[in-house]
Amino acid sequence: MSMTPSEKLKKAINESSFSNKQLADKVGLGKSSIQRYATGATKKIPVDLVDKLAPILGVTTAYIMGWEDQDGNTIKKVVDPNWKPTITKKDERDVERDLEAMLAGDAVIAAYGGKLPDDMDEEEKEDYELYRSAMRMMLLHAKKINKQRHTPLKYRTTDSE
Repeated sequence: MSMTPSEKLKKAINESSFSNKQLADKVGLGKSSIQRYATGATKKIPVDLVDKLAPILGVTTAYIMGWEDQDGNTIKKVVDPNWKPTITKKDERDVERDLEAMLAGDAVIAAYGGKLPDDMDEEEKEDYELYRSAMRMMLLHAKKINKQRHTPLKYRTTDSE
């Protein structure tokens, strides 16, 4: 598993002879800023800061940013042609929420003679459940299609060897 830029920065700092305070003084930041970048508390490390820190720490900007490994080899990302979107638990919750909102609409209630599910006879309840199930499957399918169409290529990649 590849390391994050924060983990690489922390490793480079630990392998150097510099303290966070010394590094902070060299690049014009506070000690706590360096610490937040190294621990991952601040998620995005500005490239211009990495450009200043990397030579001091004896590594390259490309290494810390994940563009090359420690030996200087470029890390290639390849679009996975077999990538398929997956439905997450959050997607399931979103579909259920949307489905409930759709089924609470006047058009659905009118289709069953103004009855709510609790007031329906057995045949109407069965029809209602089939309708609900079909709508749920349609929403899940639409969610998958949207993920397939709109997921950026950078998230469909695998590391090449």
